[in-house]
Amino acid sequence: MSGADSYYARRDAEKARDRISGARSRLSELRKALQAAIGEARSFTHPDYTPEGLGRRRQELVEQARARFRPQLEQLQAQVSNDADTIGRLAKSTRPALADDPVALQRALIRWDQVRGMLEAGKPLRSVVAEADVDTLVAVGEWGPSWLEAQAYADRPAAGSPMMRETPKVDGEALQSAITARLLEVADADTRWALSAQQVADQAVGGFTPMAEHVGRLLDASGPPSSGLEAALAAHYGEQAATASLDAVGDGGEAA
Repeated sequence: MSGADSYYARRDAEKARDRISGARSRLSELRKALQAAIGEARSFTHPDYTPEGLGRRRQELVEQARARFRPQLEQLQAQVSNDADTIGRLAKSTRPALADDPVALQRALIRWDQVRGMLEAGKPLRSVVAEADVDTLVAVGEWGPSWLEAQAYADRPAAGSPMMRETPKVDGEALQSAITARLLEVADADTRWALSAQQVADQAVGGFTPMAEHVGRLLDASGPPSSGLEAALAAHYGEQAATASLDAVGDGGEAA
Protein backbone atom coordinates (compact mmCIF):
# COMPACT_ATOMS: atom_id res chain seq x y z
CA MET A 1 0.00 0.00 0.00
CA SER A 2 1.44 3.36 -1.05
CA GLY A 3 1.80 6.28 1.32
CA ALA A 4 -1.22 8.06 -0.14
CA ASP A 5 -3.32 4.89 -0.08
CA SER A 6 -2.28 4.26 3.52
CA TYR A 7 -3.26 7.79 4.51
CA TYR A 8 -6.72 7.54 2.98
CA ALA A 9 -7.28 4.03 4.33
CA ARG A 10 -6.40 5.24 7.84
CA ARG A 11 -8.64 8.29 7.47
CA ASP A 12 -11.57 6.18 6.29
CA ALA A 13 -11.01 3.71 9.12
CA GLU A 14 -10.96 6.51 11.70
CA LYS A 15 -14.34 7.74 10.48
CA ALA A 16 -15.67 4.18 10.42
CA ARG A 17 -14.45 3.54 13.97
CA ASP A 18 -16.19 6.66 15.26
CA ARG A 19 -19.44 5.73 13.54
CA ILE A 20 -19.45 2.10 14.58
CA SER A 21 -18.71 3.03 18.18
CA GLY A 22 -21.96 4.99 18.30
CA ALA A 23 -24.07 2.54 16.30
CA ARG A 24 -25.64 0.82 19.29
CA SER A 25 -26.63 4.17 20.79
CA ARG A 26 -28.26 5.21 17.51
CA LEU A 27 -30.02 1.86 17.37
CA SER A 28 -31.34 2.37 20.89
CA GLU A 29 -32.77 5.74 19.88
CA LEU A 30 -34.38 4.16 16.83
CA ARG A 31 -35.93 1.40 18.97
CA LYS A 32 -37.37 3.90 21.44
CA ALA A 33 -38.84 6.01 18.63
CA LEU A 34 -40.30 2.90 16.99
CA GLN A 35 -41.87 1.69 20.22
CA ALA A 36 -43.33 5.14 20.85
CA ALA A 37 -44.80 5.26 17.34
CA ILE A 38 -46.29 1.77 17.67
CA GLY A 39 -47.67 2.65 21.09
CA GLU A 40 -49.28 5.79 19.71
CA ALA A 41 -50.78 3.84 16.81
CA ARG A 42 -52.22 1.18 19.11
CA SER A 43 -53.79 3.81 21.35
CA PHE A 44 -55.42 5.68 18.46
CA THR A 45 -59.09 6.42 19.03
CA HIS A 46 -61.87 8.23 17.20
CA PRO A 47 -65.55 8.50 18.06
CA ASP A 48 -66.68 7.82 14.47
CA TYR A 49 -65.10 4.34 14.30
CA THR A 50 -66.85 1.14 15.26
CA PRO A 51 -64.81 -1.21 17.48
CA GLU A 52 -63.98 -3.35 14.44
CA GLY A 53 -63.09 -0.34 12.33
CA LEU A 54 -61.00 1.11 15.13
CA GLY A 55 -59.07 -2.15 15.40
CA ARG A 56 -58.36 -2.18 11.67
CA ARG A 57 -57.31 1.47 11.71
CA ARG A 58 -54.96 0.91 14.61
CA GLN A 59 -53.34 -2.00 12.76
CA GLU A 60 -52.96 0.17 9.65
CA LEU A 61 -51.23 2.85 11.71
CA VAL A 62 -48.94 0.26 13.29
CA GLU A 63 -47.93 -1.01 9.85
CA GLN A 64 -47.35 2.55 8.66
CA ALA A 65 -45.07 3.17 11.63
CA ARG A 66 -43.13 -0.02 10.92
CA ALA A 67 -42.81 0.88 7.25
CA ARG A 68 -41.46 4.29 8.24
CA PHE A 69 -38.78 2.90 10.53
CA ARG A 70 -37.75 -0.21 8.55
CA PRO A 71 -35.52 1.69 6.07
CA GLN A 72 -33.79 3.41 8.98
CA LEU A 73 -32.82 0.07 10.52
CA GLU A 74 -31.66 -1.29 7.16
CA GLN A 75 -29.56 1.82 6.57
CA LEU A 76 -27.96 1.56 10.01
CA GLN A 77 -27.22 -2.15 9.54
CA ALA A 78 -25.63 -1.46 6.16
CA GLN A 79 -23.52 1.32 7.63
CA VAL A 80 -22.27 -0.90 10.45
CA SER A 81 -21.41 -3.66 7.98
CA ASN A 82 -19.55 -1.25 5.70
CA ASP A 83 -17.67 0.33 8.59
CA ALA A 84 -16.64 -3.08 9.94
CA ASP A 85 -15.39 -4.05 6.47
CA THR A 86 -13.43 -0.78 6.15
CA ILE A 87 -11.69 -1.34 9.47
CA GLY A 88 -11.14 -5.02 8.75
CA ARG A 89 -9.38 -4.28 5.46
CA LEU A 90 -6.98 -1.89 7.14
CA ALA A 91 -6.28 -4.30 9.99
CA LYS A 92 -5.63 -7.14 7.54
CA SER A 93 -3.29 -5.02 5.43
CA THR A 94 -1.21 -3.88 8.41
CA ARG A 95 -1.20 -7.06 10.51
CA PRO A 96 2.20 -8.80 10.28
CA ALA A 97 1.94 -11.97 8.22
CA LEU A 98 4.19 -14.59 6.67
CA ALA A 99 5.80 -13.05 3.60
CA ASP A 100 5.58 -14.91 0.31
CA ASP A 101 9.27 -15.48 -0.32
CA PRO A 102 11.70 -18.31 0.52
CA VAL A 103 13.96 -16.23 2.77
CA ALA A 104 11.07 -15.02 4.94
CA LEU A 105 9.67 -18.54 5.12
CA GLN A 106 13.02 -19.93 6.24
CA ARG A 107 13.33 -17.21 8.86
CA ALA A 108 9.83 -17.96 10.16
CA LEU A 109 10.56 -21.69 10.29
CA ILE A 110 13.62 -21.01 12.41
CA ARG A 111 11.48 -18.98 14.80
CA TRP A 112 8.91 -21.75 14.96
CA ASP A 113 11.61 -24.34 15.67
CA GLN A 114 12.68 -22.17 18.60
CA VAL A 115 9.09 -21.92 19.82
CA ARG A 116 8.52 -25.64 19.46
CA GLY A 117 11.63 -26.30 21.49
CA MET A 118 10.24 -24.16 24.31
CA LEU A 119 6.87 -25.90 24.10
CA GLU A 120 8.44 -29.35 24.18
CA ALA A 121 10.42 -28.24 27.22
CA GLY A 122 7.13 -27.54 28.98
CA LYS A 123 6.67 -23.81 28.52
CA PRO A 124 2.97 -22.95 28.07
CA LEU A 125 2.02 -21.53 24.69
CA ARG A 126 0.29 -18.58 26.37
CA SER A 127 3.61 -17.71 28.04
CA VAL A 128 5.43 -17.92 24.72
CA VAL A 129 2.90 -15.57 23.14
CA ALA A 130 3.02 -13.16 26.08
CA GLU A 131 6.79 -12.74 25.65
CA ALA A 132 7.08 -12.98 21.85
CA ASP A 133 8.36 -10.40 19.40
CA VAL A 134 6.60 -9.70 16.11
CA ASP A 135 8.46 -12.32 14.05
CA THR A 136 7.78 -14.99 16.65
CA LEU A 137 4.10 -14.05 16.74
CA VAL A 138 3.92 -14.49 12.97
CA ALA A 139 5.40 -17.98 13.31
CA VAL A 140 3.03 -18.90 16.14
CA GLY A 141 0.07 -17.64 14.14
CA GLU A 142 1.13 -19.78 11.17
CA TRP A 143 1.95 -23.07 12.90
CA GLY A 144 0.52 -22.73 16.40
CA PRO A 145 -2.97 -24.02 15.53
CA SER A 146 -1.55 -27.20 13.96
CA TRP A 147 0.62 -27.77 17.03
CA LEU A 148 -2.38 -27.33 19.34
CA GLU A 149 -4.38 -29.79 17.27
CA ALA A 150 -1.56 -32.34 17.32
CA GLN A 151 -1.29 -31.98 21.10
CA ALA A 152 -5.03 -32.39 21.45
CA TYR A 153 -4.87 -35.65 19.52
CA ALA A 154 -1.93 -36.85 21.59
CA ASP A 155 -3.63 -36.03 24.89
CA ARG A 156 -6.89 -37.81 24.09
CA PRO A 157 -7.23 -41.32 25.52
CA ALA A 158 -7.43 -43.99 22.84
CA ALA A 159 -10.92 -45.35 22.23
CA GLY A 160 -10.71 -48.15 19.71
CA SER A 161 -9.15 -47.45 16.36
CA PRO A 162 -7.48 -44.04 15.97
CA MET A 163 -9.68 -43.55 12.92
CA MET A 164 -12.73 -43.69 15.20
CA ARG A 165 -11.60 -40.88 17.49
CA GLU A 166 -13.56 -37.66 17.42
CA THR A 167 -11.73 -34.70 15.96
CA PRO A 168 -10.52 -32.59 18.90
CA LYS A 169 -11.68 -29.01 19.00
CA VAL A 170 -8.96 -26.36 19.09
CA ASP A 171 -9.84 -22.74 19.81
CA GLY A 172 -7.87 -21.07 17.04
CA GLU A 173 -9.72 -17.80 17.55
CA ALA A 174 -8.50 -17.58 21.14
CA LEU A 175 -4.93 -18.04 19.93
CA GLN A 176 -5.31 -15.32 17.31
CA SER A 177 -6.85 -13.00 19.90
CA ALA A 178 -3.90 -13.61 22.21
CA ILE A 179 -1.49 -12.89 19.36
CA THR A 180 -3.40 -9.69 18.63
CA ALA A 181 -3.15 -8.66 22.28
CA ARG A 182 0.62 -9.08 22.15
CA LEU A 183 0.88 -7.27 18.81
CA LEU A 184 -0.88 -4.33 20.45
CA GLU A 185 2.15 -4.14 22.73
CA VAL A 186 5.06 -4.79 20.38
CA ALA A 187 4.01 -3.92 16.80
CA ASP A 188 4.60 -0.57 15.11
CA ALA A 189 2.24 2.34 15.74
CA ASP A 190 0.20 1.95 12.54
CA THR A 191 -0.39 -1.73 13.20
CA ARG A 192 -1.32 -1.10 16.82
CA TRP A 193 -3.87 1.52 15.77
CA ALA A 194 -5.45 -0.70 13.12
CA LEU A 195 -5.68 -3.72 15.43
CA SER A 196 -7.14 -1.57 18.19
CA ALA A 197 -9.74 -0.24 15.76
CA GLN A 198 -10.52 -3.84 14.77
CA GLN A 199 -11.19 -4.70 18.41
CA VAL A 200 -13.49 -1.70 18.73
CA ALA A 201 -15.36 -2.81 15.61
CA ASP A 202 -15.63 -6.44 16.76
CA GLN A 203 -17.05 -5.41 20.11
CA ALA A 204 -19.42 -2.92 18.51
CA VAL A 205 -20.74 -5.49 16.05
CA GLY A 206 -21.03 -8.09 18.82
CA GLY A 207 -23.26 -5.76 20.81
CA PHE A 208 -25.12 -4.26 17.87
CA THR A 209 -26.22 -7.46 16.13
CA PRO A 210 -28.53 -8.93 18.83
CA MET A 211 -30.15 -5.54 19.40
CA ALA A 212 -30.68 -5.06 15.66
CA GLU A 213 -32.33 -8.49 15.47
CA HIS A 214 -34.61 -7.48 18.34
CA VAL A 215 -35.61 -4.27 16.55
CA GLY A 216 -36.10 -6.27 13.35
CA ARG A 217 -38.64 -8.49 15.12
CA LEU A 218 -40.45 -5.40 16.36
CA LEU A 219 -40.60 -4.16 12.78
CA ASP A 220 -41.69 -7.40 11.17
CA ALA A 221 -43.86 -8.77 13.99
CA SER A 222 -42.48 -12.19 13.03
CA GLY A 223 -40.73 -14.93 14.88
CA PRO A 224 -40.70 -15.43 18.65
CA PRO A 225 -40.78 -12.11 20.49
CA SER A 226 -37.82 -11.12 22.60
CA SER A 227 -37.79 -8.63 25.42
CA GLY A 228 -35.47 -5.66 25.53
CA LEU A 229 -33.74 -7.28 28.51
CA GLU A 230 -33.06 -10.48 26.58
CA ALA A 231 -31.65 -8.47 23.69
CA ALA A 232 -29.50 -6.40 26.05
CA LEU A 233 -28.07 -9.54 27.66
CA ALA A 234 -27.36 -11.04 24.25
CA ALA A 235 -25.62 -7.80 23.25
CA HIS A 236 -23.53 -7.87 26.42
CA TYR A 237 -22.37 -11.43 25.81
CA GLY A 238 -21.82 -10.63 22.15
CA GLU A 239 -19.39 -7.88 23.12
CA GLN A 240 -17.59 -10.23 25.51
CA ALA A 241 -17.33 -12.96 22.89
CA ALA A 242 -15.74 -10.55 20.44
CA THR A 243 -12.50 -10.62 22.42
CA ALA A 244 -10.69 -13.45 24.14
CA SER A 245 -8.14 -13.16 26.90
CA LEU A 246 -4.66 -14.59 26.81
CA ASP A 247 -5.67 -17.16 29.45
CA ALA A 248 -8.11 -18.69 26.96
CA VAL A 249 -5.20 -20.08 24.92
CA GLY A 250 -4.73 -23.75 25.58
CA ASP A 251 -1.45 -25.59 25.68
CA GLY A 252 -2.69 -28.88 24.36
CA GLY A 253 -6.12 -28.34 22.96
CA GLU A 254 -7.75 -27.41 26.27
CA ALA A 255 -8.55 -24.08 27.88
CA ALA A 256 -5.85 -22.94 30.23
